[in-house]
Amino acid sequence: MEADGRKHPSVPKVSAGTVNKQLGAVQAIAGWGYHTGLVPDDAQWLDPFKDMRLEEEQSTRAPFDTQDLQTIFNDPLFTKHELPRARAVKLVYGSRCWRCSRAQGRQRWLVSACST
Repeated sequence: MEADGRKHPSVPKVSAGTVNKQLGAVQAIAGWGYHTGLVPDDAQWLDPFKDMRLEEEQSTRAPFDTQDLQTIFNDPLFTKHELPRARAVKLVYGSRCWRCSRAQGRQRWLVSACST
């Protein structure tokens, strides 16, 4: 599979973490099926997903520091248990309205106030 990725560098790829997450979900479903009797008693059960995992790269993202955590948890959501009031927002990509971004095939969206 890695060779295919090198042959086609412009094709979007799924990260190892995403693959591992999906394998975990399939493993959970297979285990549930086994434990609820969907696998016949006379079948020899081997969990085919047990050791399936891709090696993941370590994240380069730094953890939150004390000041970041203080800022987050000083929000009224946590201090007063107040839910934020809804306000009109548009989906934007950078400084463009979602309609402009969608036309260009952008796939990342931010929720933000948009004046366009």
